[in-house]
Amino acid sequence: GNFVCVGLDPDPEQMPATKGVGMLAAAAAAEAVRTFCKNVIEDTRGIAAAYKPNIAFFERWGSKGWATLEWLVTYIRLSAPNAIVILDAKREDIGNSARFYAGMAFDHLKVDAVTAGPYLGVDSYGEFLKDPERGCFLLCRTSNKSAGEFQDVRGFAGNELLFHRVARHIAELRRETPNLGAVVGAT
Repeated sequence: GNFVCVGLDPDPEQMPATKGVGMLAAAAAAEAVRTFCKNVIEDTRGIAAAYKPNIAFFERWGSKGWATLEWLVTYIRLSAPNAIVILDAKREDIGNSARFYAGMAFDHLKVDAVTAGPYLGVDSYGEFLKDPERGCFLLCRTSNKSAGEFQDVRGFAGNELLFHRVARHIAELRRETPNLGAVVGAT
C-alpha cells in the first residue's frame, strides 16, 4: 500500500545543521550525512516503499562516504525491512565492467535494484537483470533541464521521440524480464 520512493541525495552544504559551513572534511561530512539520512528514514519508514540513495553523494567523500553508504543500506534494512533499496548509480558500461558494477551493488552493498542507462544496449544493463530477485530501472525520461537535448529527439519509426522508444523497449522487455523498470522524472 505504500508508493513513496524516498530519494537520499544528502548534500552537507544544503543540510540545516551544516548549511553555510562550506566544504566539510570527509569525516565531518560523512557524519552529517549519516545523521541526516537516519532522520529522513525515521520520519518516512511508515510510508516509504523504497529508498534510493544516490551514490554520487557518498562517493564524493571517498572511503568515509563509502562506509556511510554501506552503513545506510544496513540501517534501511533494519529500520524499514519491507522497503526496497534502489542504488541510484546510473551505471552504463559493457562486458566485465557491467558485471563488476552488478557485483558491487548486489553482492557487496546488497541493494535490491540499480538505476542504469539504456543507450549502450542490453550489454550495459543485462548484468543487473540476471538475478530475478534483483532489478534494474533504466533511464527513460529524466527531469533535469537539459534532458530534452537527447531524450526529446525525434527520428524513430513514426517520428517517435527517443524517450518514447526507450519506454516501448522497456515495456517489451518486461514481458520476459519483470525485474526491469523505468526511471521517469515526475517534475
